[in-house]
Amino acid sequence: MGRVPELGRRAPDLFFLSKAREAEEIEVLAWEEGGYRLLGRFAGDATVPSQVLQGLELKPAEVFKAAVEP
Repeated sequence: MGRVPELGRRAPDLFFLSKAREAEEIEVLAWEEGGYRLLGRFAGDATVPSQVLQGLELKPAEVFKAAVEP
């Protein structure tokens, strides 16, 4: 997986949510020397990893369900 160029101030982890093409997924990038590295794309009940938030148990299916519920 490739690197993303530095985006100004560095956040240890970046989370991007995407609901394109009916695929609800979260893309995670982590800062490493020289730029951000893609940790992966996660969907459904897959647990999203974080290098900063130890014990995070974020699941894309729950995030997107909560986003549409009032």
